[in-house]
Amino acid sequence: MPCSPASYCGAGIPAARSSPRYLHSYGRGCSQRGHLRSTTWLVAWSRILCDSANGRCRLRCRVRYAAPLRSAFDRAPCGGDSQRSARSRSLSRREVQVNLQDISTQLLFTTAPVWVQRANGEQSFGTSFILSLPVPDTADQQIPLLVTNAHVVNGAERAIVDLVGREGDAPKRGGRLRVEIDGGTITAFVDAPNDLAVVPIGGLLNQLEHQGRPVFFRSVSPDLFPNEQVVSDLAAMEEVTFIGYPSGLYDEHNVSPIIRKGITATPPWNDFRGQPAFLIDAGVFPGSSGSPVFIMNQGAYATRGGLVVGSRLLFLGVLTEAILRTERNLPPVFLGLGRVTKAHRVREFAEQVRQQLLRPR
Repeated sequence: MPCSPASYCGAGIPAARSSPRYLHSYGRGCSQRGHLRSTTWLVAWSRILCDSANGRCRLRCRVRYAAPLRSAFDRAPCGGDSQRSARSRSLSRREVQVNLQDISTQLLFTTAPVWVQRANGEQSFGTSFILSLPVPDTADQQIPLLVTNAHVVNGAERAIVDLVGREGDAPKRGGRLRVEIDGGTITAFVDAPNDLAVVPIGGLLNQLEHQGRPVFFRSVSPDLFPNEQVVSDLAAMEEVTFIGYPSGLYDEHNVSPIIRKGITATPPWNDFRGQPAFLIDAGVFPGSSGSPVFIMNQGAYATRGGLVVGSRLLFLGVLTEAILRTERNLPPVFLGLGRVTKAHRVREFAEQVRQQLLRPR
C-alpha cells in the first residue's frame, strides 16, 4: 500500500496502529523518513519512524534516567527543568530561537558528552557524536549510531550520556535528557587498533520517544565523508573545526558543546606513521577524545583548480589522542597536537556494525 506522511508505514509493514517510533537499529522493515527541515549537509533524525506494533523494533538498550556519576566532570545535578529556578525558566522563555539553517549551529547537535564508570571504580569522560548510515536496498531508511573512542568506554560497567530534548521541531532550551546505558551495550562494538567504539542507539531513541521525552539531534551522514579524490585535492594545511567537551567543560544549561578550531599538522592524505590517521595543531585536551573533526568553509575555499565561491563541509575523522611530550624527570606537557583517526576507517567500521545489526537473527 502507498505510504502517507500520517501513517509512516514501511516496506512490508501496515500503517502503524500504535504510537510511531524512531528507526530502531536492530529492527528491520522500518519506515520512511518523514518531512523535517534539514540541509544537504546533515541528515535530520527527529522524524525517522518505524512501527513497533509488529514487534520488529525491539528495544535492546537498557535505558533509564540516571543518578549522576560522582566525578569532577559532572558539574550539574541530574534533574533538568525540575531543578532550575523560576527565574532561569523565565529567562529561557524569552530566549531567541536558534538559527537551525546555519551549518555550524547544526553541528552543535551532533555530539553528546559521555561519562563512564568501570567495574574497578575508575571513571573516564569523553565526547561522542551521532552517525547515520542508510539501510541497504531501501529508499530512505537510516540507522543511528553513537561513535566515540574505545579507550573512553573500555571496561565500562555503565555509561551516562546527556542528550538534548526536542520541543516541536526545535531543541528544547535547557531540556537536558540524561540517560544511562549498560556496559555490555556500549562496549559491544569496538575497533581497538583504531580506538573506535560504535553504539547502536535506535532502542534508546525509541524508549525516550515512548516516554514523551523526544530527542533533538543532527547526525553526520555518508554525504560528508570525502572520497579519495577529494582528500587528495586538499591542501597540506587546512583549517579544521572540532566539537566536544575538553576537560569535561560544556554549557550544561543549554546542553551545548565547545567549538574549537585549528589546522592540519600533517597532510590529511598521508597516513601518519603508517596508520589511518593524521595530526592537527589545536587545543586538544582530555575529554576531547571522540570529537568529530570537520573542514567547514563558508564563503569561499581553495582547491587544486583555484578559488571556489561557496560553502564546504567535510567530515575528516575522530579525535583519538592528545599528544604529550614525555621526557625523563619532567612532567608530561601537552604539545597542542591531536591525533585523528581518518573518516574512511570510521565508515568502514560503522558499516561492519551495520551488517551485523541487519543480519537475520
